[in-house]
Amino acid sequence: MARKRYDTEEITPDEIFAGDDTYDRYGGRDLTGDPLLAAERPRGRRARRQQQERAALKAEILTEIEAGKTAGPTGGDQTGAEDAKKPSRVSNIVMLLLSGNILSRQEVRRVYPYLLFIAFLAFVYIGNVFRMQQLYRRHERLTVEVRELRAKSMTIASEKMKATRQSNIIREIERRGIPLGESLAPNKTIQR
Repeated sequence: MARKRYDTEEITPDEIFAGDDTYDRYGGRDLTGDPLLAAERPRGRRARRQQQERAALKAEILTEIEAGKTAGPTGGDQTGAEDAKKPSRVSNIVMLLLSGNILSRQEVRRVYPYLLFIAFLAFVYIGNVFRMQQLYRRHERLTVEVRELRAKSMTIASEKMKATRQSNIIREIERRGIPLGESLAPNKTIQR
């Protein structure tokens, strides 16, 4: 069975590269009856399919290695073509996202409630941002209106002050021809 290598030891000659950073520690020997390796046996259709894919990849790699040994010095150029054929991990993830197959995976289906909650929070956040922008625009509009009304109020107050001066009142009475005159006697205070 193929196992992922986590240690940093050198690869022993009996280990064969099986692709996806895995190595066959048992050199291709059939160990299906070994009770110590029972936990490593694949179970289910998916595991059998993955095992078949690994076996096909292993056979392909072995044939390429053999072809590289017989090709001689030009075998190094074939590895560049091999890398161009094999899609990278990022491109695999992008293809899963674009095809929509990622949504049908069991791991993703388990987190649907959390994704829906996050989507709900995103919509609430977006709605809150729009509401705050609307309130900000209204505040700015009212601030400008208050500034204009304050200026208008100050203009009217200064005009009123000018109009209520005694000299302006006398001038306005004379202009309108009203028969009133200015009192020449000083003001008297009435005592009780």
